[in-house]
Amino acid sequence: PDQYSNPNNPRSHYETTGPELWEQTEGKITHFVAGVGTGGTISGTGRYLKEISDGAVQVIGADPEGSVYSGGSGRPYLVEGVGEDFWPSAYDRNVTDEIVAVSDKDSFQMTRRLAKEEGLL
Repeated sequence: PDQYSNPNNPRSHYETTGPELWEQTEGKITHFVAGVGTGGTISGTGRYLKEISDGAVQVIGADPEGSVYSGGSGRPYLVEGVGEDFWPSAYDRNVTDEIVAVSDKDSFQMTRRLAKEEGLL
């Protein structure tokens, strides 16, 4: 239930999401970019991809400006499901190579663009 501290959160992505991405890209993936949120997806998937690629895959976290991941202390933001004001134990700081702070404005503009140009929602 508590996905912020549940070890099964990153484990499930290590066992499923990571292998699926590696297989679907035929091992040609070079970067994995994900919202940080609970830390489960980026930690589990990122760890798998780094291990299988001997560290070649770069893992990039994208999170709202002001979250602890991007050096802030937490502040109100509009994007749901990412950006924290505490460090979840499900997040492994050693997996990410870089954290990119993204403004609410940029997040919403890209969402609209992806919906309009790529049909992704």
